[in-house]
Amino acid sequence: MVKKPLNKLLLIFLAVFLLPIFIFTVYQISTLNENESVLTEIYDKQLEAILFSVNQYSQDLVDDWAQELSEAQADSSFTAERVKEFLMENESVQYMLWSDSMVQETYLWFRAEETGKKVGQVLRDTLTGRQQELAKLRSYQIEGYIRKEPLGRLQLDGVLSGRSGLLFLLEEGQKYQVCLMVLNPGLFITQNLAQKIQAVAQESFIISAYDDTNDLQIVLTDSIVDQVPNKRPLWLLPDYSLGIVLKGETIQDLAEDRTINNLLILLGVDLILLVGLFLIYRNMQKEIKLAQIKSDFVSNVSHEIRTPLALISMFAETLEMDRAANEQKKKEYYSIIRHESNRLASIVNKILSFSKMEAGKTNYDLQLENLTEVVEDILNTYEYHLNSLGFNCKYTPNGSLPEVSIDKNAVSEAVINLLDNAIKYGGGSKEIEVRLGRDNSHVYIEVQDYGLGISPEDQKYIFDKFYRVPTGSVHNTKGTGLGLTLVSSIMKAHGGTVEIESQSGEGSTFRLVFPA
Repeated sequence: MVKKPLNKLLLIFLAVFLLPIFIFTVYQISTLNENESVLTEIYDKQLEAILFSVNQYSQDLVDDWAQELSEAQADSSFTAERVKEFLMENESVQYMLWSDSMVQETYLWFRAEETGKKVGQVLRDTLTGRQQELAKLRSYQIEGYIRKEPLGRLQLDGVLSGRSGLLFLLEEGQKYQVCLMVLNPGLFITQNLAQKIQAVAQESFIISAYDDTNDLQIVLTDSIVDQVPNKRPLWLLPDYSLGIVLKGETIQDLAEDRTINNLLILLGVDLILLVGLFLIYRNMQKEIKLAQIKSDFVSNVSHEIRTPLALISMFAETLEMDRAANEQKKKEYYSIIRHESNRLASIVNKILSFSKMEAGKTNYDLQLENLTEVVEDILNTYEYHLNSLGFNCKYTPNGSLPEVSIDKNAVSEAVINLLDNAIKYGGGSKEIEVRLGRDNSHVYIEVQDYGLGISPEDQKYIFDKFYRVPTGSVHNTKGTGLGLTLVSSIMKAHGGTVEIESQSGEGSTFRLVFPA
């Protein structure tokens, strides 16, 4: 009965909760790679912007040089001094060849006091072979644009090995001169660009320059060990490039870490949802089971109450109509009515006690009592009932027990409940034993029967309210399922415990343990 609605609820949960969770998880996993690709693309563009700013700085620097040299050319009285001063201030500039557009009139500027004539000839030959670039520069100048044309690495006849050329125009009114500037790339990068690169890199990035021809790294902020995915050429030095990476982990590492973290978070959320679903399902399972138990409880109580009421009504009617055969029968009928009334009162009292216990309204009047006297009073009162049912109760007293602080009526109710259970589940055996004893700092009351017994699996639940063993002869025996719940509650209120020793088919021993 309980499983069918639970199975339906489980299917509903699967449809309402698990299916959307599964779809959402699959969607999130499928979009993680796409999101990381977008993140990587954005990051690459940011790095490109950083490298662009360095290139723009180098361009602006050379523009300033060109302006300074143009002003030096215009100041014919001090041209030589100003150019020499320029060369001394900028160590990365090795040579400059000034010429007209036809390379007929040339002048070589250099840093060292002595230089071979071959250098001047090599530069003039280089300039002569660059007429196409010169024409472009002139056309740009006519249209109002100032441009510097990088010539790349100069290696003519083994002279100027490792040097790079830069071609631009020097203006002088309507006239102009061509300037072929020879740079030492390493010095240009380390002396002229390093400060800007360090300012851009700060503590977040590592930026290095690379001699692509010789596959060498020019360390600026720090050395880059791994491959550099973000590498861009220097505008003014085509044979050199700038590489940039994130300090610590690379963007690929960060993207992978972020993907793993997202997956873990997603799986964690799914796990929490599944645990929540499981707890809801288990709670509903308990509620449905409790509802079923309550339904069985109402049915059992109804039967328990209906039987004594029917007997009382039947024998009262018999006596009222004077249908008793003789006085002996009348006494028998009165005895049955009294017995059934007591039985009915016991059921009602048990239900009322449980109701008060549930509402937290049970009050216990604890007094120092002698357990031996309490148990003997119970057995004296209960002796007729036991004998009438054919039970033999063996009592083992203990006269050395100390007094304990108890509520006499509550403890009596607990012992009576255990005796009732021993009668109900005694099976074919009609033997019951009641013992008193002491164990260190505790005293106890034992009630033992030799009847049906309780399996270890069911022993975990017998003190739960309304619980009754679900199968076999134990279940077929009528009862409210409240007796042991009340016993457990009474013992907790006294600071004691209820212990059980039982095996199926071998009877049960219940022990009420009180602190001495």
